[in-house]
Amino acid sequence: MSSSKVRGSVAEINLRATDLANMGLARATNLPVLLVSDVDRGGSLAHLFGTTAVLDADDQRLITGYVVNKFRDLGGRSLRRSIRGPRGDPGHPCDGVRPRLAPGPRTRCGAGGRARDGRPVIGICGGFQMLARRIVDPVESRAGDVDGLGLLDLEIVFHPDKTLRQVTGTASGATVAGYEIHHGRVHSSREQPWIVDDMHGPEGAVRGAVRGTHWHGLLAADVFGRDLLRSVAAQSGRPGFIVSPTTVVDEIRAAQVDLMADLVQEHLDMPRIEALICGGIDPAVPVVGHHLD
Repeated sequence: MSSSKVRGSVAEINLRATDLANMGLARATNLPVLLVSDVDRGGSLAHLFGTTAVLDADDQRLITGYVVNKFRDLGGRSLRRSIRGPRGDPGHPCDGVRPRLAPGPRTRCGAGGRARDGRPVIGICGGFQMLARRIVDPVESRAGDVDGLGLLDLEIVFHPDKTLRQVTGTASGATVAGYEIHHGRVHSSREQPWIVDDMHGPEGAVRGAVRGTHWHGLLAADVFGRDLLRSVAAQSGRPGFIVSPTTVVDEIRAAQVDLMADLVQEHLDMPRIEALICGGIDPAVPVVGHHLD
């Protein structure tokens, strides 16, 4: 079973011809698809109906139900009574209403201002690339040669071949691991590396309180993470910051996954979802017409 979205929206029909992560995967393997909408953003019902409507008939037949996320009515009774599918058609049922958890703050900070003040800036993958003085991208954005933030003295050049690999190495004397998934590669770096990759040597860059790397998962290394927190705290004006010696990131991550699994099990129609997984697509699912052609 596929649950949209992976990257982008299934409604971006201008990208459909090259879509592999969303409906492309579902079509190729005949997977049933649940559309998930975030009620916090507003227009959830319009999103569900509109997304279904703009898909072509072969994609629409894979849409087998809807899930509404972050709904404040914990029972979801009022919304369940309201949703019967597009135009009231029960062919696309509401499979569940997941409750709203504590909201995360939406913050924007000026990386340049922080760096000028000597406060820490950490860039991971695309964030690392933005810290460069120059970015050359003829691949993803096709924007060509553009200025980066200039906080690290290096260039990023995008290559057609995407780097996809698991990685291990050392940083600040600690063992670290993670993975890479990116087109952009470092060229002409004049900075000190942040990490020593076991296979490829220097990785990432450090200049004062500014750090960056292409590695995802770096902060899951507990010993390294504690050392980094102490350093970041000191650079933020909090010397002597005490880091918990017992925090284990993998255990926290597993607990979060368990929490999400419990919410899904409690608030979604699991018998129907299990039936979809075992039985596949219902050929009687209706198609919603539109006039975009």
